[in-house]
Amino acid sequence: DLYMESAASCRRPTRSGASRPAALSVRSGTELPLGGICCLENLVMENREIAESLENCEFFRYLEKNHRNSVAGLCRAQLYEAGADIFRQGDFGEDIYVIVDGRVILQRSVDLGSRKGNITIDSLGKGKLLGCWATLLGEPHILMSTAHCQQLTRVLAIKGADLRSIML
Repeated sequence: DLYMESAASCRRPTRSGASRPAALSVRSGTELPLGGICCLENLVMENREIAESLENCEFFRYLEKNHRNSVAGLCRAQLYEAGADIFRQGDFGEDIYVIVDGRVILQRSVDLGSRKGNITIDSLGKGKLLGCWATLLGEPHILMSTAHCQQLTRVLAIKGADLRSIML
């Protein structure tokens, strides 16, 4: 089960530069507000732990070790607090994410006129992949769901364009 936006559901972006969550950079120590919820970007993880996380991911598990090591070089470790969003519905999709540990629910906002709300698509844990398939195809895409952390969650973020470049 891979939980990514399907290339078949791609829509061309109608707006540019959708906002991303503010982050706290571990290396610089610069704190940016996010309404009490934060993401730690550029979290330092050992190469061994990154390699193990990719090996535990259903999408990368069957790659040869040297190819997984190439992918590992593209990974950016990030830590999200419970309640934080990794990405939001309407954001521009550029990355795919491997859940190292924690729990993420995928939700979609719906508006049926007088009835509005969120639909939970799935709840994902360790080893699952989420994000945007279209980024691997070099296609622009607006994300159709929100990835909301139910608990403290570590992910490996990979720019789709970078992954695509080593696949070709």
